[in-house]
Amino acid sequence: MLRYLLLWIAAGVLIPVLLLTFHYRIGIQIPDETWLFFWPSSIMTMALERPFDLWVTIKVLGFSIFINAVLYLVIGLVLKVIFKVIGSQMYKHESSDV
Repeated sequence: MLRYLLLWIAAGVLIPVLLLTFHYRIGIQIPDETWLFFWPSSIMTMALERPFDLWVTIKVLGFSIFINAVLYLVIGLVLKVIFKVIGSQMYKHESSDV
C-alpha cells in the first residue's frame, strides 16, 4: 500500500516538473486546460505574474507542486478504497456461487 501511495505522490511531483520542462526548456506550447487538468494547483502560479526575485518564485512553485502531490495522494487513496470495495463485493459474489 505504501508503494502504491508513493507512486501517486511521485506522479504529483513529476507531472508539474515535466510540464514546466516541456514548456520553458523545450519550448512546447501546452494548452491551459492541460496545465489545469494535470496540475490543478498550477493556478497558484498566477501569483508570479509580476516579476519577483528567485526565492519567491521557488517558494511559490515548490508549494504548488507540494499541493499537487497531496491532491494526487488523495486521488490515489480514494481510488484504492473504491477498488477495494468493488473487489471485496466481487469476491463475495464469487464465493456465494460455489
